[in-house]
Amino acid sequence: FIRSHSERNFHKLSINDQLATLTELSALSIFDAYKKSCPTMPKQIYFSGGGLQNKYLMQRLKLYFGSSVVKSSEDLGWP
Repeated sequence: FIRSHSERNFHKLSINDQLATLTELSALSIFDAYKKSCPTMPKQIYFSGGGLQNKYLMQRLKLYFGSSVVKSSEDLGWP
């Protein structure tokens, strides 16, 4: 991704803009994978791992998943 966008001066963006761009790419990639794998979106989607600590990533996932409730695996009692 970075290499393909380097001619668009990605490297000249501020570090905050670079991180926001890559976080957006991550959220969209996760959502696209769900769309390809699930004929219909589940009512609830559970995420785990370090990404849960990224409030912006979780906000973007909630936006993309729309009517699906985005939750943490901790809500299931899982670490």
